[in-house]
Amino acid sequence: REAHSPKLFYSAVGRLQIAYRLTTNGKFQEVIEKFRSILLSVVLLVVE
Repeated sequence: REAHSPKLFYSAVGRLQIAYRLTTNGKFQEVIEKFRSILLSVVLLVVE
């Protein structure tokens, strides 16, 4: 469990940064897909 927690967190942060860049570039359909993916993965995120 501990080995996977940081990986999931950093993956979510990386995807969030990509979504921010897509927003800046005006690619809103892709942004919606990225944010939806991030929101759905939050339930699996373990923070200690």
